[in-house]
Amino acid sequence: MHEILLIIILCALLLLFIALYQGFHLKRKAVRLPEAAGRRVKINNAAFSILHIGESPVAGVGVKDIKQGLTRQVISNMNQALSLEFDWEILAKNGARVIDSLSFEATIKEPDVLIVSFGVNDTTKLTRGLIFNKNMKACVCRFSAGHTRVFVTSIPKINRFPLLPPPLSWVLGIKAYLLDRQLQQLCQQEGWVYIQSETSPDASLMAEDGYHPNESGYQVWAGIITDKISETWKGRPRGEYHHY
Repeated sequence: MHEILLIIILCALLLLFIALYQGFHLKRKAVRLPEAAGRRVKINNAAFSILHIGESPVAGVGVKDIKQGLTRQVISNMNQALSLEFDWEILAKNGARVIDSLSFEATIKEPDVLIVSFGVNDTTKLTRGLIFNKNMKACVCRFSAGHTRVFVTSIPKINRFPLLPPPLSWVLGIKAYLLDRQLQQLCQQEGWVYIQSETSPDASLMAEDGYHPNESGYQVWAGIITDKISETWKGRPRGEYHHY
């Protein structure tokens, strides 16, 4: 019995060593795409406002113009789904973890809708679950007000990213799964809306780096987010959302 346990431990250590080597190699050799160009804030004194905070997908990595990215497609969908105009702002940085958001500065101070999309970089940098949740709470507190409806997108299943080979994909996939479970529990505790926004890892939806969505991938992801926000919005009592 002890021999079997020792073999399991040695195999696990070997896989971890291989994963660390793969991670170091990919960091040096992977294609690095820039953030998307384009306007990140629009304020026309609309009746409602949306602020989206996050990491590289929110910054539009994988597309050339941020109009093709996640947030702008959500805004466009929301305009059509609810027949409303929104002021909006995108606060994001490639490579950001949740803790980095605490240094962001928003123009829209008290949004009606706050969307938070973090987790991949906290996964790859092995942020502890308790620290991740603490930073997530600090982020929401910093960028929301009493009337703000908070939506938090799920952490992607990193093990399905085409770029990542096993066993690196296995190790990161487990870490992402554990962080996401804690995130779901936090959303329940805080009254935030958790959005299970997993999209297909199909190559037709991925950018050339095999790590970020392309325009079509963002379109699918934006549709999932829009459906959840619209469903929640329509279910709220009249007047519960306020102008910021």
